[in-house]
Parts: sequence; structure tokens; C-alpha cells
Amino acid sequence: MKAESSNFAPILLGLSFGLGYATQWRIGGVFGPSEFLMMLYLAASFLKYQLKIFSLHDRFLFPLLFFQLLIVTPIVTIAVLLTTELRVMPEYIIHFGVIFFLMSAWYLDLKNGFKFILFTKIFFYTFVISVGMSFFFAGTWSTSDASGIAFSRFTSWAINPNTPIFYATSLMLLVSIYLKEHTLLYLSAIVLICFPMGSDAFFLSIAIALLVSIYSI
Repeated sequence: MKAESSNFAPILLGLSFGLGYATQWRIGGVFGPSEFLMMLYLAASFLKYQLKIFSLHDRFLFPLLFFQLLIVTPIVTIAVLLTTELRVMPEYIIHFGVIFFLMSAWYLDLKNGFKFILFTKIFFYTFVISVGMSFFFAGTWSTSDASGIAFSRFTSWAINPNTPIFYATSLMLLVSIYLKEHTLLYLSAIVLICFPMGSDAFFLSIAIALLVSIYSI
């Protein structure tokens, strides 16, 4: 598939977001399939837009992001590293720089008709299928006894069970906005696979979503 295809960005980003929760797959806890797909998207965007990807696209948001992510964050990080004994991870300077250029690439795609419906569908199916498959593998459940009572939580391919919950909550929002047909089926599938993770925050988000849906009827 060529980078110029209008489907390239939503498919690649949908796959990346759908696997973003899988922290067990990251090499050294840093780089995994999701990050590889994101870097592939960034490289393809650079080939497509070239120097436009380095532009400040508006008068407020991108100048602010540039100043915060590429100037303030590196200076503060290095200052804290050199003058204090606090635990600092300077490699995240590169991380924040990549975030800025990813947002720039996505902004350019938005101006060229980014397909949110396709992106949401790829995100949904990648997330649901990969999480569903993990039910059948060892190492996808963790035991916690923080409250004095031992219980098991499904973590899927994540180290922390709250990581897939974050992606699930974001996915539910996208489904509610862009997938108007069979919305309840999509949402029910997400709730079903995430229910064993036992996240109180996820249950609260479901309750709020139901209240909003009932109120909007």
C-alpha cells in the first residue's frame, strides 16, 4: 500500500492504537508493535508531506506545543537530572519530540480528509480481537492482595490492567461518535472483554455513559 492512499493513515493508526495497550510486547518496556506502526506512519507522512511536517500550522496550538515539548521539557528535564537526585528519564525528551511531529503529521492528514470511521473500525477490531485472543494464553492474569483479599484481574497483554482500560474508554468515545450503526453492539463487545479486568474506573465510565445516553434520549 502506498503512503499516498487515503486509507493508509487511518489503517496504520487504527492498528497502532489497537495494540497500544500491549505493554508486555514492548522490548525493554519501550518499543513494541504499536510504536513500530506509529514510526512507520511518521516516516510515511514525512515522505508524503516532506518539510511541511516541521511547520507550525496555526498561531496558537502548535507554537505552544513546540515551546512546551521541544524547548521547556528538555531544559527542565536536564536541569532536574543535573541538580537533583530525583529519578529522571531523559529518554522521554525524544518521546515528546516524536509526539510533536506525530501531531503535525496527523494535522496534515486531517486537512486532507482523514477517515475517522475507518480509523475507529480498525482500532475496534484490532483491540477486541487481540484482547479476546489473550484469554487463551498464560501470563494474562495477575493476582492482587492490596486490600488483604487476594483476587485475580485480567490484564490481557498489558502489565497494568488499567492500560487497556484507558484505550477501551477512548475507543468507546470514538465508537459513540463515529459508528452510528450498531453502536450498542460495538460498545457491548468492548465492555464484555474488559469486564474481567475489574477496573472500578471503567465501571464508573460505563455508568456515566449510560446516564448521558438516557438523558439524551
